[in-house]
Amino acid sequence: FVLTNLQMNNKTKKYQWKVNVNALKEGIAHADLAKFPVVPGSEYRGPVLFIAGRQSKYVQPAHHARIRHLFPNAEIVDIDTGHWPHAQAPSDFLDVLNEWYSRPELQGLEEDHALLQGL
Repeated sequence: FVLTNLQMNNKTKKYQWKVNVNALKEGIAHADLAKFPVVPGSEYRGPVLFIAGRQSKYVQPAHHARIRHLFPNAEIVDIDTGHWPHAQAPSDFLDVLNEWYSRPELQGLEEDHALLQGL
């Protein structure tokens, strides 16, 4: 995944980052990237599925309340993986997705579910 952010510089014939690495470093140093503005009334009340790797630092139980504040109807499923559950446990990941999409209240999402069936 990280390698998708590299590109060849046509002049120097050396690889360089596509992203502004200095801006990312600055944002991380000042915690600006960690701040997410919550605008009252901006919650998404539709169905949302979060699939998190249980061993990942990025979506932990301590974050669930904040997630549910922004997405009141969110379902959060932990899979026993690191940060990439789709790559580290693809069968478990697809089982969770297929079960979620098969629910009667989500039948308006058939096109997305059909895409998953082809995986």
